[in-house]
Amino acid sequence: MAIPMENLHKAILPDFMSEEFTPDRLLLVNDLVTDEQASQILTNLWNNKNLKDRQAWNGRIAFDALAAQEAEAQVAEEATQRHKALADEEALALQEECKKHQTKYAQSKTQAYLATPSSFLPSMLHASSVNETTVNSISSPTKDSLMPKPYPNPLMMMP
Repeated sequence: MAIPMENLHKAILPDFMSEEFTPDRLLLVNDLVTDEQASQILTNLWNNKNLKDRQAWNGRIAFDALAAQEAEAQVAEEATQRHKALADEEALALQEECKKHQTKYAQSKTQAYLATPSSFLPSMLHASSVNETTVNSISSPTKDSLMPKPYPNPLMMMP
């Protein structure tokens, strides 16, 4: 059964007592069925058919809404996959770029040693003013030398 495109909930019950439906009523009229009863039978038949058509209409609307929702979900999933693929591609390109320039920007062991603050010697700053005893007297900082000095109590300094 084909479902019409218009909303069947807005269908109007025809007047089966009008002249338009006289041939239909005459098919039902006999010794036991009057003209009014035939009109009532046609009305009941129309109501039953309209009820079935409305149910089919509701089912079609629900099916169309579900199909649209699934299509939107699929489009969103495809967009997410494209975004993820693009991010993976960019990450791979960045990784390849880093590999390509790895030797260009990599620090040697000597450069890494010289970059640490503890490796600076006074001889590097002023070679003319440092002698061998100064170099030997350089020690690493101790825990006590790194602690901040307490401020003097101003109350104790008052006369």
